[in-house]
Amino acid sequence: MRQFKDTKPPKPAHDAQYGEKVAWLLQCYALNPATNRVVDLYADAPPYEFSFDGFKNTFAHLFEMRMVNGRFRKVRAIDDWLEGEPTIVAGCAMRPDQDFPGFTENGSAWKNTFRPFTWDPVPLIKVKPFLRYIRRVIPDPAQCGYFLDCIAHKLRHPDVPGPSVIMVAVDEDGKPLHGTGRGTLYDILQRLFRHRYVKSIPFETFAGLSSQTQFTASWQANSLFVCVNEAKSVDPNANTFSGRRGIYENVKGIVDPAKRLVMLTDKKIPYFDSWVFCSFLIFSNHKDALQLPPDDERRFFVLSNGRKQTEAEGVAINRWKDEDDNIGALWRWLDMRNLGAFNPYAPPPVTQSKTDMQQMTKTEMEMAFDLAEQYMPGVAFHSAQLRSWVGFFLDDQTLMRGGAFSAVKRIRAQAVMAGPEFKRQRQIRMTGRLDYPKPVLAFNRDRKRVEAFTIDELRDEMRRNNATPSATPRLRAIIGGKAEPQNKTSDEPLNDEF
Repeated sequence: MRQFKDTKPPKPAHDAQYGEKVAWLLQCYALNPATNRVVDLYADAPPYEFSFDGFKNTFAHLFEMRMVNGRFRKVRAIDDWLEGEPTIVAGCAMRPDQDFPGFTENGSAWKNTFRPFTWDPVPLIKVKPFLRYIRRVIPDPAQCGYFLDCIAHKLRHPDVPGPSVIMVAVDEDGKPLHGTGRGTLYDILQRLFRHRYVKSIPFETFAGLSSQTQFTASWQANSLFVCVNEAKSVDPNANTFSGRRGIYENVKGIVDPAKRLVMLTDKKIPYFDSWVFCSFLIFSNHKDALQLPPDDERRFFVLSNGRKQTEAEGVAINRWKDEDDNIGALWRWLDMRNLGAFNPYAPPPVTQSKTDMQQMTKTEMEMAFDLAEQYMPGVAFHSAQLRSWVGFFLDDQTLMRGGAFSAVKRIRAQAVMAGPEFKRQRQIRMTGRLDYPKPVLAFNRDRKRVEAFTIDELRDEMRRNNATPSATPRLRAIIGGKAEPQNKTSDEPLNDEF
């Protein structure tokens, strides 16, 4: 059975001394002047505050009869509580990094809504059905071990969010796979960490695609785990470079392996600063659920789910989780798990699922730029040469959909002005039809190397890119590993018209 720490002092008996009743009220209840309400310091579930009228009605039976001016009068304990200087609090906050029932920060007292708890000793053998279940849901041993490390670390250090986990359930053909048992995992987490600390939100709210996104206090400030269901972008701009990157930037502002102080709001609460400790568990049936850039290292751990569970397996795990002793055995097993090699702030392991997600979320324009950077023979070029190489890797339909315009934006974002510093505006004359000054470009990784070239070396390097790839392999063939571009020298000058 779950056992709470720092339990509320017992209420004085009806025949207890009047002073004991007043002292009990002073110990258990505080005053919030900002809302003019009474705060129950030991409450671990809403409501944490209530009005003075409710306070008076609740404890109207705590009184004594006193002789006043020759007559007996009823003196209420709540009046002496108010005159006895009750604790003044600035508000209520969920702070797993602070003491319960209250803490002091920046000179102000606060009521802590997070109440630590533990479980009675339970035989560890009761955890075996869960281990069979989780090894089926996450069949890869390394991925399953890292996920259990994340849960165990959250159990011991609820104030550390750690890496966010993306669970991808697809079949061998990459099609969505339902019924793998992830909903049961969400239910187990609720029973393990308590229901009020584990929330579920739709992906549109998480990714900033919903009008409800602005109301973040209810699921960020008061949660240890936030589960995101059916992750798949529905943004109409998701197939553009800016649209894909924009979704990730929205998510990046929410997800972080360390606790952080952010500004939140709710429908009935104005903007306020709050510490956030929640970890994210994202469920998806799509391999390209989130637009992860190649430079994402420490935010997301992407794992693959196993096969669809049978009816008998579903009945067995649901029967197991409905018994409190079994959840207590899981708590004890996780609490005893060795976490010596686990670092919640280090980049999580790179899985094949994450690599596939990063590759699949690229647009055709992005992949064409990557291929051009890989196969262009010269490290220095001008815009017409780069457009020619990028255009080769794009099919005609992509060019018709505005590929040329996208190429201009991508060139400005990925290629930088380079060349000798002494050359005005870093321009150079080319021979033939390109005999007028051309701005010299280079990819960021080659910029210093290009700036060390002389004018003649720079001209020779740019001429190397006049070689065009053969017209046989295209983007999809190269991505599928069926062909690689073969360079051949072309005597025909490149068309410089844009």
